[in-house]
Amino acid sequence: MIFEGESREFVMLPSGALWNVSTHILYLADLHLGKGEHFSSHGISVPLQVDKGCLEKLNNDLLLTQPRQVYFLGDLFHSTYNSAVEQLGSVLANYCNTSFHLIPGNHDILQEDKYKGLSLQVESRLLIKEGLLLVHDALDLVGQQSNNYFVAGHIHPGVLMKGKGRQKMCLPCFYWGKKGVYLPAYGLFTGIKVLKPIKGERVYVLAGGKVLEVKA
Repeated sequence: MIFEGESREFVMLPSGALWNVSTHILYLADLHLGKGEHFSSHGISVPLQVDKGCLEKLNNDLLLTQPRQVYFLGDLFHSTYNSAVEQLGSVLANYCNTSFHLIPGNHDILQEDKYKGLSLQVESRLLIKEGLLLVHDALDLVGQQSNNYFVAGHIHPGVLMKGKGRQKMCLPCFYWGKKGVYLPAYGLFTGIKVLKPIKGERVYVLAGGKVLEVKA
């Protein structure tokens, strides 16, 4: 990928994380950890294994990339404090050479000391890092004076794929627009917002453990 004449080498992982090869930074968004437990506490039956699966996926990506820094682009946890906080802490504690950072999202409502207990640095809602503008919700950029390419989450982007025999499937995707990239939701229980690709913008779906380009 090339932005404003500067070459940046990114790898889109099948997990939904974005790996910046040159800076050794890993970006991911919308884990919504603890969502299953939160729903269950309100009488809605949800498999609690969704958190376990998400954390296993995160651990695999950390082992694969060995990043210097990790940026969670919002909605790390779904709601108030529950066991998912300690579960995440157990994973992060294994990577003492990696610094972990949170760009707060609308679901990130824990008290600040809970994040510090995870050795997690809470950043501002808009952060310029290595020439990229990191934000949870790109709508927060309206009115901002910045030409930096953004990396955002929040919308859980996906596209509707059609096959033979009227088959349809909605798949999560990386959506590369002219001003920024939207990351797919990293969590396993998040839902998808179907986007209609615009000509000239690039879409890569996650399917079968692969990242595949879809032509607009």
